[in-house]
Amino acid sequence: MTQVQQNHRRNEDNCLTGFQIIVVDIDDGVTVDTAELLMQEYAYHLYTTKRHTDQHHRFRMIFPMSHTLKLDTRDYREFMTNIYDWLPFGVDRQTNQRARKWLANPSADISTTHQGSPIDVLPFIPKTKKSEEQKKRNSELKSLTAVERWFVANTAEGNRSNMLIRYALMLVSNGLHSEEMRDKVMNLNKKLDPPMEAAEVYATILTSADRAIVKRDNNHDDS
Repeated sequence: MTQVQQNHRRNEDNCLTGFQIIVVDIDDGVTVDTAELLMQEYAYHLYTTKRHTDQHHRFRMIFPMSHTLKLDTRDYREFMTNIYDWLPFGVDRQTNQRARKWLANPSADISTTHQGSPIDVLPFIPKTKKSEEQKKRNSELKSLTAVERWFVANTAEGNRSNMLIRYALMLVSNGLHSEEMRDKVMNLNKKLDPPMEAAEVYATILTSADRAIVKRDNNHDDS
């Protein structure tokens, strides 16, 4: 969001309309590796913020958008709320002001740019048919966690295997052991329409995830 300064103050009155990026702050609750795995099909720039530690990951993700939007203050807030509700992890929801100042971190522990697709923003624009359809889908899946809802909403018959392995590897990255990981993967599979055959999940998804757990645990032992 381009800003102009008047008396060195940033506010909505000084805000020029038109923006092409989405910026979100992740303040603990998900690791950098997990966020990168979940958003791997999208283009983004990620860098850790000043309060980031190895134990508590705090970082910022900047996503290019499919369209340039010109929204007033109210619609911008609603647009960002729609984005927050769609994301598979929690973010700082207080950062939904058009005039917000975003600070760089030249000494970031992690700074990476990932190539991928821009986020299609059309389903998130307030007061549109696509936005209402998106809200309806979220409401239908409200009993699920954010990450479960994201996987179910983004999984179709043609990509079930790919999405389930991503879900399983995310659980491995989060430190889950084999039994708990297997239970969560099978439970998520049951929520898909249609689900994969259980035998296929065991033979492909869970076998690969178990190998990833062995590799993860061996690396921890070596360190």
